[in-house]
Amino acid sequence: MQGETAKEKLPNVDANDIKSVVFFSDGKLHTKSDAVIEIMKSVGGIWGLAMVFKVIPKKIRDYFYDIIAANRIKWFGQKETCRMPTEKERGRLLG
Repeated sequence: MQGETAKEKLPNVDANDIKSVVFFSDGKLHTKSDAVIEIMKSVGGIWGLAMVFKVIPKKIRDYFYDIIAANRIKWFGQKETCRMPTEKERGRLLG
């Protein structure tokens, strides 16, 4: 979010103020549960089934997103290092 692409694509967004996952696709900015659903849709395969959650109102989906986000380290642990993206994956990330 601090890179040049983010500044270009999201000129009115303060990167320091974002406290959720952000996904930019087809000229649209998605955050929280919308971002997760859109990411899963773009991955494809069985993950595309996540679109069924769109029938749940965003306010309710985001409520559960916030609970998971606040507890994810307690529930799932934390790695010492991050996995590096493959060459193919790097092309899909903001630079």
